Amino acid sequence: MKLFWYNFELTKKSFLPTTSYQGMNQITDIWKDLAVNLSTFYKMYRIDADIRRCIQEIQQTSWKSWYSIRKWINNRQDYKTLDIKEVSDILTPKIFNVLKNEIIQQLSISWTVFILKEKNLEGSAISFRVLDTRYMSVVTDTNYVPTKYLYTERSTAQVIQYEIDEIFCYKEVADIDNPVFWISMLESLVYDVMGDLEASKSNYYFFQNDAMPSSFYVLQEWLWEEEQQKVIDDLKAQLQGGANKHKNLVSWNVVDVKPITRSHTDMDFLEQKKHKTEKVCATLGVPRIVLNYTDWVNYSNAEVQYQKFIENTIRPTEQLIEIIMNDLLADYLGEAEFYIIDKHINDFKDKLSLAILWVQNGLMTRNEARGFTWYDTVSGDDTMDEFTVSSNTILLDAVAWGVPALPPPDTTETPTKE
Repeated sequence: MKLFWYNFELTKKSFLPTTSYQGMNQITDIWKDLAVNLSTFYKMYRIDADIRRCIQEIQQTSWKSWYSIRKWINNRQDYKTLDIKEVSDILTPKIFNVLKNEIIQQLSISWTVFILKEKNLEGSAISFRVLDTRYMSVVTDTNYVPTKYLYTERSTAQVIQYEIDEIFCYKEVADIDNPVFWISMLESLVYDVMGDLEASKSNYYFFQNDAMPSSFYVLQEWLWEEEQQKVIDDLKAQLQGGANKHKNLVSWNVVDVKPITRSHTDMDFLEQKKHKTEKVCATLGVPRIVLNYTDWVNYSNAEVQYQKFIENTIRPTEQLIEIIMNDLLADYLGEAEFYIIDKHINDFKDKLSLAILWVQNGLMTRNEARGFTWYDTVSGDDTMDEFTVSSNTILLDAVAWGVPALPPPDTTETPTKE
């Protein structure tokens, strides 16, 4: 664009899924030894049992009661359930489960998810594919508004360009150094997880190299270098490894053996591992009891922790998935909406107690209580849709006028005069 004698050009930027810290590196030199990017996050997911199990627990608990399609009626006071064939064809049980797990996996690791919408000739969605965030690049304008997406296929290394309407992208908190992507919570766990990996490797080699060099071997002075190497190889073959621990050796080539003081500090990682586990669980919102860690857990606080897991981790995850699925299925939903059936066993007892209390005090009808506790309503009985109090099934109008409960109807036959 040319204005007066100035030429203005709108440039585009391409963002890769990584956190650069370019300005901070010159000052604080952080992350110098370990790259903090999506490759590291996915490696952490692969090697750390706590991270993988936390994400698996969220996958298994979320959305396990299936889904439904509803359309609100009576000014959103009630709704009716719909069966849309196109949605059922796309979300078969197998596809449903895979799609859910892949969305949760990408959101938990990279905190960003890209979903490819595959269309038919009419432009409507026929399937969805969750793309690996590591291989996605976003091209934006100067205001960081995406203009196209570039995806590198891992198998062929081919770069595929997608238009804006082909890709659905979801993120909540933008990375302060890379605003096109989310800032991953795993970033705060990099050194904890990688340190735990190095500690585990150290423990492994501690046992594998046991007795070498737990002692200092003084050999005969007249041995040639090749002969010394042969003696060392023989010592390793006979003394190295856990199977040869405490084994003695007699050799005329060895003049003296000087034991080297050895501490077991390499094995003192239990407390550090517990700290790492607690930090992972706190970051991903999964209590340790859910991962079958039973230290300092009893029945009372275990139940509270599981309720917190459902309320603060699973339900927000399901609400985000509802938003995603309503966008993906917009071609077929119309005025209806996709929702996840919320049937978590942790609060069924509480729901049942509340339903009974509300029915007894005239705050809810019996059919409303049945719907509240996930039971089908009963039709054909007007009493089921009336507000009542106590257990005598007294109508609310009758209570207001002080009318006693109606006696049961007389079913005996009345004799007739002839």
